[in-house]
Amino acid sequence: MFGLTKKVESKDINEAYQEFLDNSDIILLNADEYRDFETLHIVDSQNLPLRVINSDAKSLLDQDAIYYVYAILEGTAFEACRRLARLGFTAYNLGSQQYFKGPEEGLKKKNRKRRK
Repeated sequence: MFGLTKKVESKDINEAYQEFLDNSDIILLNADEYRDFETLHIVDSQNLPLRVINSDAKSLLDQDAIYYVYAILEGTAFEACRRLARLGFTAYNLGSQQYFKGPEEGLKKKNRKRRK
């Protein structure tokens, strides 16, 4: 078992979002529960809760895609990335959504006023 641990690589959530917009091989993945995803998530992201990654990832996700994983809590995103890596997926930890400065959608979308 020793030596088989794969290091979880991290990226800045805002820089990663720009990469996501420019690369169709990248999938933005939210690891929160479905109800939390419906409440607020980054536009065009998909949802796969942490609790079902081990059982459902191989059947629901594309093994050839690159996954940028975020969540409300940094620890949730990190653990989701770790699990995806163990299953053979390419995944990067983006950490907490609270640091995201781009477009969001959901029931509690932030109403940001833009200055002219």
